[in-house]
Amino acid sequence: MEIIPYDGEIFYDNLGMRLWERRHQILDQYIDSTKLLEIGCNEGKFIVRQSHSTDMDLIVGLDIDSVPLNQAINVFEQLIFKNIMGDGLQECIKFHRKKPCLVKLFQGDAFIKYQELKNLDFQVIISLLQNKKCICMVELIEHVYLEQLPLLCENVFGFLNAPKIIVTTPNSDFNYYFKLKDPNFKFRHPDHKYEFTQEEFKQWAIQVSQQYNYDVIFDGVGVHKSGDMQFGYASQIAIFSRKGQCAVDYQENNSELITVFDYQLPFDGRSEIQKQVDNLVCDYNRFNVQNLDDITEQEWDIILQMNENEILIRNQSLEVNPQEIIQDT
Repeated sequence: MEIIPYDGEIFYDNLGMRLWERRHQILDQYIDSTKLLEIGCNEGKFIVRQSHSTDMDLIVGLDIDSVPLNQAINVFEQLIFKNIMGDGLQECIKFHRKKPCLVKLFQGDAFIKYQELKNLDFQVIISLLQNKKCICMVELIEHVYLEQLPLLCENVFGFLNAPKIIVTTPNSDFNYYFKLKDPNFKFRHPDHKYEFTQEEFKQWAIQVSQQYNYDVIFDGVGVHKSGDMQFGYASQIAIFSRKGQCAVDYQENNSELITVFDYQLPFDGRSEIQKQVDNLVCDYNRFNVQNLDDITEQEWDIILQMNENEILIRNQSLEVNPQEIIQDT
């Protein structure tokens, strides 16, 4: 098998998906939660993807840098407020979303133990009483100095102590392909402080799981376009599942978060009977448009004033003539 140097094409699979898109798709398979906190949310790509879920009731992003946070806010304002998406996705999703879903973005430090992120009363993210919470750190830990990594783990695994925590990070072994193209290649991003090999990442994850009472499994995303797997995936993933409470009761740092975005996604809060009535009225409306000679404006006004139960009882899927219903009322 010929091993060719890395180039941009490796970030596209046979479906034309880039590595970060495929990574987000893989993470979806492991997120069975209704509340999600992404630490290091950057410009909000993963947060936006989660906003398309009809299962979530709370999506929270945390980042220390105001620049990418402002980019995330701009994306949400465009996609939600202005609804400029070509398919009007949020408008479609709201009819399948049965409960409110709050999106919150905070500016804050990943090393600080914020009580707001733990209190159930604040409706944010971590509750020791419920198991539908998940924390994701997507390509974050490599931006933290190795000597600071234990402090990050103490906050995320010890203080926040979510039932599920997912961590992704570049696989240094995979950089072999980069170095074929550039022998001086070191890291994939100038801000990376290190990049774990597969063995280093596995050892780190196992040590963290043992320290904070978690189980851990591994996965990855991004296969070299040659199909060669001797250097593993481009990005490696650890999925931590809490076995029990942390032995240490970590205390908050008494610091406050800065809320930069707070929005409730649209949802369909109608009762089932109201939905049926609305659908029926919509059907009548189409009938009225297509058969203007058969139903008058006055008759349409009468239909709109009918009792909801009467409409439902007397008509099922427009199997009867609307005028017969009007005459009976």
